[in-house]
Amino acid sequence: MKEIPSKVAEAYARLKSKYPFFIALKHINGKYYVYSQTTTSDRKTKKIRSISNYLGRINENGAFIKKRASDLDDIKNAREIIEALGGKVVMPETLKEDIEELYMQKIDPIDRTILTALTMNSMESTASIGTKVGMKASSVHYRIRRLEEKYFIKYTVELDTEKLGYNAYIAFVKFNGSSPSKEIISEALRNRARVQFAAFIKGQYDLMIYFLAEDNSKVANLIYDIRVNSGLKMFPSYWQVTSLKEYYGFMPLRNEFFELLKERVWHREKEFIRKKSWQITESEYAVMKDLNMGIRNLNEINKRNELKSQSSRYAYMKLRDTETIKRPTILMQNIPLKYNAVLIATLTDSNAFIQTRKGLLGHIIKEIDGSITNKYSLEGDTDSPDGAIFISSLLKENDLDMIKKDFNESIKGMELEDMIITDTIIGSLGHRLFDNKYSNQYNAILKYGEHNINYTLSRH
Repeated sequence: MKEIPSKVAEAYARLKSKYPFFIALKHINGKYYVYSQTTTSDRKTKKIRSISNYLGRINENGAFIKKRASDLDDIKNAREIIEALGGKVVMPETLKEDIEELYMQKIDPIDRTILTALTMNSMESTASIGTKVGMKASSVHYRIRRLEEKYFIKYTVELDTEKLGYNAYIAFVKFNGSSPSKEIISEALRNRARVQFAAFIKGQYDLMIYFLAEDNSKVANLIYDIRVNSGLKMFPSYWQVTSLKEYYGFMPLRNEFFELLKERVWHREKEFIRKKSWQITESEYAVMKDLNMGIRNLNEINKRNELKSQSSRYAYMKLRDTETIKRPTILMQNIPLKYNAVLIATLTDSNAFIQTRKGLLGHIIKEIDGSITNKYSLEGDTDSPDGAIFISSLLKENDLDMIKKDFNESIKGMELEDMIITDTIIGSLGHRLFDNKYSNQYNAILKYGEHNINYTLSRH
């Protein structure tokens, strides 16, 4: 292939880090096409053959144009264009229901079980998953490969960042006047390793930023640095910052965070013979970093980081025992979402809330019937205001109304305000299929004695 234009090469590099499988760039008739490449064994000839699947192309400006998947995409694109121009799409109820069923892309029970198994432990063997679904390991392997391509599954790790010395915070920003562009905000945030996610939102605020920090002084320094030493200084704004004590779901970590975490790696030296409580070993650092990048083979982690034999396995087991690693898990990066919503619940009556607290626990883990991802990708308590924040994945237009209705019926003493995520700027959300019977909420409900709670929100 001739020398690749810089913008195309940069886009290809981004795609390679995003996709969980190998992708190839092909130069055909002056254009650059992207294919996934896998191998399979031909049973008759017993030879290995390569399988390519067209994903899309990269134009000269570095934009990735995905292949068009179906007529459903045409319907969706047409609706978005019409609505963006101020129009309204009105369809017969029967046709509307049919299209919404297509949007949901319902999966069969076997694929759903496989996705849940990968969510709970993405390092679980295909043989073990096979026993859960009554299939051979080879058949499970084929299904996983198909799901990887369909949902752009990324393998990663769920860490307890508090055990690493970093607490979670969310900043809500309201711009006084014009708002900065996506490029300006991205430039201001992408090199700041504490920032894990940022998105434009529609509602009371304009921007949401999720970040990690060691303490309040680090929080103040980070906010000051962003507001004064970046392109955002040209845009007057009001900032509301709150700590977030996470109790459900997780926020995926950017690879940049591990450059920050590197400062905590302990190296044996004369003056530092013993490791401090806040430090981690080189092998622990390597395991967390590489798992976050999607590398699931511990022997490969050993080789990549030139570690001694079994070092990564020992470090992994230790991190699991201390629950610093909660679980190796997955992200589904391509699901037919209508939108993501941010809900802020503010405590208004402590006595009323305490009496209905188990209603909140049930609401968090009560899923929407037929959904291919958990209702909430993240939930946590806040201190400013005193309450909670929920990030919800919505597949249908009325899902938000249904969630708010259930919330208000289940919980008293809290007021709910919602905002819509309109565009992601930095990072990604943790869309997956967590088994809620392993959640903190489910265990708490059992202690209350509620064994027969209904865990499904019906769409009808």
